[in-house]
Amino acid sequence: MAGKATKKESTEIVVAKPIFDVETVKFDYTEATIKELVKQANKVDLSDLEAVREAHKVMVKIRTTLTEQGLEFRRQINEIPKAIKAKEDGYLALSMDTEIKLKQVLDDDKQAKIMEARQQLLPMKRDQLALLVHIREVTDEEVLAMDDKQWVAFYQDMMNVNATEIQRLKDKEEAEAKAEEERLAAIEEGKKQGAKEAEEKAEREKQEAKEKEEREAKEAEEAQAKKEEEEAQAKAELEESEKYKDFLKKNKFNPKTDKLFNVDGELSIYRFVAKAKIKIKK
Repeated sequence: MAGKATKKESTEIVVAKPIFDVETVKFDYTEATIKELVKQANKVDLSDLEAVREAHKVMVKIRTTLTEQGLEFRRQINEIPKAIKAKEDGYLALSMDTEIKLKQVLDDDKQAKIMEARQQLLPMKRDQLALLVHIREVTDEEVLAMDDKQWVAFYQDMMNVNATEIQRLKDKEEAEAKAEEERLAAIEEGKKQGAKEAEEKAEREKQEAKEKEEREAKEAEEAQAKKEEEEAQAKAELEESEKYKDFLKKNKFNPKTDKLFNVDGELSIYRFVAKAKIKIKK
């Protein structure tokens, strides 16, 4: 009816009352009946086999009846959960879609409030990230997707990355500086070593040139001495020969005015004939 207030349903969960009581289960044999039959069976004369056989049949009948009835009772009870579950699912199907829809509205509102709070903290977090100059680029979406716990863990990881990179760059700079220092030291040492080697080489070449000059002078001196000795010997041999004497005599050789040359065993006489002083008139 329009305008009539709808009765507000209570949200209190009510625990269902038991729908099954074991005392309602009724076997064909009661406890009293079983005790009486057992009592009678125990009174049987055990020497009377026929009586023992009849009493045993009674005990077997009790056991099989109770077992079969108990099995049937349990089968019926096992059907109860299935029936209850089917009824439960039917009822839930009536309300679950609406529950999910309403929960989505509540969740969206909650998430919107969370994002609004995170948006307010975003500038501060961006400033914190700006202090870490050696990390990868982090988007606003990544920051907004983190709750407080996730942000703390993430920022700690970024600080570790930044510290590691700072140390790496420091180590690299120190290594490069050391390498440059060693390179310059090597160059300086090379210059010193080169100057020393050049000086030693110049001194060595000077000594070698001196030794060569002395050796060549000695060799030239020895060669000249040998040549003079050979020439003297040849001259002596020549002067001792009759042909030599006849050549000089025939050409009227005068040692004062003539010059005697011996070239490869061929004798030549150059003679001074006359000289005169003549004045030429211009």
